[in-house]
Amino acid sequence: MLADFNDALVALSADSTLREAFLREPGGALRSFTLDDRERAALIGIGAAALERYARSLLAKRWAELERIVP
Repeated sequence: MLADFNDALVALSADSTLREAFLREPGGALRSFTLDDRERAALIGIGAAALERYARSLLAKRWAELERIVP
């Protein structure tokens, strides 16, 4: 399901330890997520540089949101 795919992508982006494990052994890192073959293949198909870039942008967005809320 799309929600499971989204959960996995966000987890890979927000958790640097999981991301490093994924980059070393994608199949093992994705075991804890309920993904179909197409979703798993799509995540594995994301290049390391693209995943790192997305992670940085997602975390920057979250920090910006936090800065607006917490003075």
